[in-house]
Amino acid sequence: MYALIEKETNQILRVDSEGFDLSPEKPFYWTACPETCTTAWTYNGTEFLPPPPYVPSAEDNRQNATPLS
Repeated sequence: MYALIEKETNQILRVDSEGFDLSPEKPFYWTACPETCTTAWTYNGTEFLPPPPYVPSAEDNRQNATPLS
């Protein structure tokens, strides 16, 4: 897998099974990434980091609770 990275921000713009040629003037580059990588991940210039797990708040739990019958 390859991630298309914006040079200035290191933002992952696209993930693909294979990269494609880019002009050197483009503000993007391809780099190998883990098979599970998505655009929700972050890249710090050396490693890919998955997003933190979702932890529902107490309010989320209250809104999603099923009343007891």
